[in-house]
Amino acid sequence: MNEDKDFLGNIIGKISQGGGWLVAIVTLVLVFAVTYHVSGRYLFGSPTHWMIVVVPLGFVFAVYFGLGFAEKEDVHSQIGLVVDRFSAKWQSIISIITLVLSLLFVAALVWSSLLLVQTSYISGRVMVGMIQVPLWIPNLFVPIGCALLFLQLLVTLKKEFSSLSTSKGKRGGGN
Repeated sequence: MNEDKDFLGNIIGKISQGGGWLVAIVTLVLVFAVTYHVSGRYLFGSPTHWMIVVVPLGFVFAVYFGLGFAEKEDVHSQIGLVVDRFSAKWQSIISIITLVLSLLFVAALVWSSLLLVQTSYISGRVMVGMIQVPLWIPNLFVPIGCALLFLQLLVTLKKEFSSLSTSKGKRGGGN
């Protein structure tokens, strides 16, 4: 049974890692696209109008798809000024409490953003600009990215419970 849980944790970790790679690729594409846009506008006086659509889409994608990866790598912002003064056991207890609260918040965010996707899809709303992308597409990035974060938070919570039961009390996430 324990091997199954580790197997699932490894799968979630690989999915989060994949999200991190996708974010890196999208960010690289955005850097080249913005450079192309600025160069075209400066050298030829002709801006690329598709940038108004592509950059926000890429940015929303990068922010939300990177959430699970950031949790996996334990790079979310943490303020340890007070918590670091506690024993390892109490650090784990505090971490478990914050992870449970985070899971509740992220679950609510997944649900509400899915409702937004549904509303955008039914209403047929599109982005303003030359390329009229249906709004449900960028809206879908939010629940997918938050679902990745939710799964990775579950893996981190499991590790915190394990560290608490073995009295190591190691704080942090990751896989």
